[in-house]
Amino acid sequence: MLQFAKHIYHYFRALWYILLLKPPAVKGKKIILVINHFFDQDIAALKAAEDESSVHFFVIEPQKLFAPIISTFPHEIKFASIPYDDPTQTKNRRKASKISRYILKILLSKIPFDLILTPSDLYYWLREFIHTAKNQEIETIVLDKEGIISPHYYFHHAEKIKNLFPPISDQFIVWSDRQKSFWENVGISSSLIKVIGQPRSDLLFTLKKQDLGLFEDESRHQVLFFTYFENAYITPELEKEKGLSWRELRSSTHSQIKKLAELYPTTHFIVKCHPQQLDIDKIESFFAGVKNVIVLAGAESSNQLLINSSLVVGFQSTALIESIVLRKPTIYTFYTSDVKAFKEGILPFHEFDVFDIVQSETQLFDRISAYISSEFKSIPNEKSRNELLKLYFNDPDGDTGKKVISYLESILK
Repeated sequence: MLQFAKHIYHYFRALWYILLLKPPAVKGKKIILVINHFFDQDIAALKAAEDESSVHFFVIEPQKLFAPIISTFPHEIKFASIPYDDPTQTKNRRKASKISRYILKILLSKIPFDLILTPSDLYYWLREFIHTAKNQEIETIVLDKEGIISPHYYFHHAEKIKNLFPPISDQFIVWSDRQKSFWENVGISSSLIKVIGQPRSDLLFTLKKQDLGLFEDESRHQVLFFTYFENAYITPELEKEKGLSWRELRSSTHSQIKKLAELYPTTHFIVKCHPQQLDIDKIESFFAGVKNVIVLAGAESSNQLLINSSLVVGFQSTALIESIVLRKPTIYTFYTSDVKAFKEGILPFHEFDVFDIVQSETQLFDRISAYISSEFKSIPNEKSRNELLKLYFNDPDGDTGKKVISYLESILK
């Protein structure tokens, strides 16, 4: 009875969400429905480039729209323990398909969209909606937002995706040739994959420094640290069998940031959490009481924080490459026994001369201190910088959003 009541609640929640949607006031433009699953900055880049195009991006929040489907499937599907097409899930897939047909019908009556754009089609709650839309000749395009897949995941994750949630969209847009190879490993035909670049990198060319209201005086230098999951890029098998973890590295970095903040009270320190990080409260508690440290979450602010920062610190993060786009001094933390033991399985940032690579806790403290003392002066290695950006971002130039839109327009003709 309780489960039934929950389903009814989610149905009405989705219906109410659709009824409150306001149709876009645009004429003569094709409408692209954008699934906003931690996709804010890419959407911002596309929206910034849409005025001179023949398309309009209409953004929806999937947690609300697909609530009744999200509540339908069991934990085994939600956590990818079994394949989406597992025979035990036939009834749930049929139910999700029925709900999807209902959602699509009502949604089209409010927002007559011509194309679906999503950061991924692996989401279990989206798959039947994609199938339903395809039956009405509405294509789905994946604009992949995960462009720096680690070497270990390059093969392990490809096989897992192929077996559990094989891609079902019509076309795929990726950041680089390296990323294209990954999706070919998954089983997508090369002809369906278009290499364009990272849309949100456009913001690094257009945003200016601005006060975000984080500190009383934001004219002071800011050290930006991108924290992370303790098991980022480590497969559950390796975590369980070999005990691999970034816990020591992350704890060490947090400790040094706190110590430096206390030593340099006129320098601001920002600890930016991953948008999906679950232990933010724990991190906030660790830095509580240090007035020149602030812990931030969310998916919207990273590029603006990069623009505002004087120094960037991190581990296995796309943000480090984005920092190099801006020619910011960028410290890569590359120490602890687990990091060294798994160095062949992570992104080889330690091989690029463009990063300031620190290999101990002491080096991390000393290098940040040195940057603070020298007013954060740094001269990047241009050759290494160009190699890095070509490999992962396909040479960003500030016009990636326009290129993506041009490609979408060609599909809609």
